Amino acid sequence: MEFSINSFKNKETGEKLDHFDYVHIIYNHTNIPDDLIFSMIEIISPTFKIVDNMLFIDDLFSQSKYDEHLSSGISKEKAQFWLNLVDISSVFDTLEYEDTITIAEKIAHCWNLKIKGEKVQAFGKARILRDDSETEVLITIDQYSSD
Repeated sequence: MEFSINSFKNKETGEKLDHFDYVHIIYNHTNIPDDLIFSMIEIISPTFKIVDNMLFIDDLFSQSKYDEHLSSGISKEKAQFWLNLVDISSVFDTLEYEDTITIAEKIAHCWNLKIKGEKVQAFGKARILRDDSETEVLITIDQYSSD
């Protein structure tokens, strides 16, 4: 049986459930592993680290890959771009393209709020990259500025 938030209604009011009630039902009636919840939280609100005045997502950062990039002549700015790059369309490969874009926009927004809250905007900012012809949606953190 496939579930969606729209398939559930509040028994008393007949109204659509809120997201917290929906997660409660799915979590308690399926075999979702507990650590998936923590992984989702870490995706939405990652732990950041600063290396060489560059902001990185701690979970994605590899010192050896960073060193490899630098020793091969790649700038630290480009290394930051590549080491933070996530292909959202591959993570959520069964979703429609427009839904994947929405997810990427919300994740980038959350990352940027956290970056601002931690006062580390000078070291990087989240942004979305799209390839409409390939239906690819990516997110990265780098020091690119559209100004």
